Amino acid sequence: MATIEGPTARNLRAAARLVGVQALPQNATKSQIAGAIIGALESQARPSRRLDLKRSPQDQQHYRRARVEHYLALGFAQSAIVEALANEDPPLRVHESTISRDAAAIREAWKAHALEQRTDAVAAQVAAWDARLRVLSEAWAHEMASYARQRSKGRAEDLQEGQFGIYDPRMSTAGQHIRAAERLHGQIAEIEKQRRELMGLDSYDTGGTFRDALIAKAEELGWPEDAIADIVAEAEQIIKAGLA
Repeated sequence: MATIEGPTARNLRAAARLVGVQALPQNATKSQIAGAIIGALESQARPSRRLDLKRSPQDQQHYRRARVEHYLALGFAQSAIVEALANEDPPLRVHESTISRDAAAIREAWKAHALEQRTDAVAAQVAAWDARLRVLSEAWAHEMASYARQRSKGRAEDLQEGQFGIYDPRMSTAGQHIRAAERLHGQIAEIEKQRRELMGLDSYDTGGTFRDALIAKAEELGWPEDAIADIVAEAEQIIKAGLA
């Protein structure tokens, strides 16, 4: 089976002469010849930047590195970049060691830029989560307070006879609040988990279970200590019944 090896060095030299390349190393590789051709074509495609080379050494370095970065982004080898620069207008005649130093500095800048972009993305995501957590936390506190108020309204005379026996109508409304609070707590816990994973923090350090949050809220509301266990059991029974 025939294979495609690409143009020969002789054909590349002929193409180089056609685009105005006058001098090439006698032993130039195909990569170097291709670089020289691209450098000449680049000069034809863009205006001359000769004035840049008359400025300070810092400006010259900035200009040269911008051109080296351009060729690195195209995937050129360093030897090809040397020839490309030598055939630009204005020509830049530099040793391959200079290109090597430029390439190292450019790649470090690329890494720093990539890190900066990731840092910005992480910061934006964390800010979005924080805003969402504030909303969820306020909603959770509202549902818990509503549950506490509804539960405290119960009186013996409120009990009613239903199809399945005696029931307390207030618990239907209270149940809606406690189930909503349980769902909100799950959303809060999931965001906290994702945020800690993104920031590389310990995954086990979370806000605890819904039972833990319920006990803490009962203590915050000043419910009698001996009643908290019954209150938590009641809430868990409501949630369990809602999931059945």
